[in-house]
Amino acid sequence: MGQSLATIYLHIVFSTLRGQPFIDEPIRERLFRFIGKLCHDYSCQPVAIGGYRDHIHILCRFSKKITLITFMEKVKLKSSKWAKTQGKQYQNFYWQDGYAAFSINHRQVKQLVKIINCQPEYHQHKNLSDELNELDKVHNLGFDPSFFLR
Repeated sequence: MGQSLATIYLHIVFSTLRGQPFIDEPIRERLFRFIGKLCHDYSCQPVAIGGYRDHIHILCRFSKKITLITFMEKVKLKSSKWAKTQGKQYQNFYWQDGYAAFSINHRQVKQLVKIINCQPEYHQHKNLSDELNELDKVHNLGFDPSFFLR
C-alpha cells in the first residue's frame, strides 16, 4: 500500500459572538491550552494559539483525517461548553458562526507564530476589523469584515 503524505499549515481566525470581550486574562491562557488539546484530539498539531479579547488565532499542522468544517464545529462547540464551566461571567460565551482559514507556506510559519503570540500588543494599535482587512489583502479573499464580526 502506498503512502499518503500531507503537510498542511492552516491559520484559522474566529471571533466571539458579536465580538463580545469574553477572552479576558482569567481565562485566556487556559482557553488556549484547552483548544490546543482539542487540536491534538483531532490529530491536528497546534503550532501557535493566541488571540485577544474578542477573537482567536489557531495555527496548526492540519490533519488529513478530518475536514475543516468538522474540525471547526467540534473545536468551537467543545471550547464554548468548556468556557461556560469556568465561571458565571462566561455563562453566555459563544463563538460566531463562521471563521476564516488560510493556507500557510511552511516558510511563513515562524513569522506567523510571532504575530499570534503578540496579539495583546498588536491590538493596542489595531482592532480585529483592521487585522481582518490586512489578512484579506494578503490572501485576497474579498470578504466583508463586518459580516465576520456578527
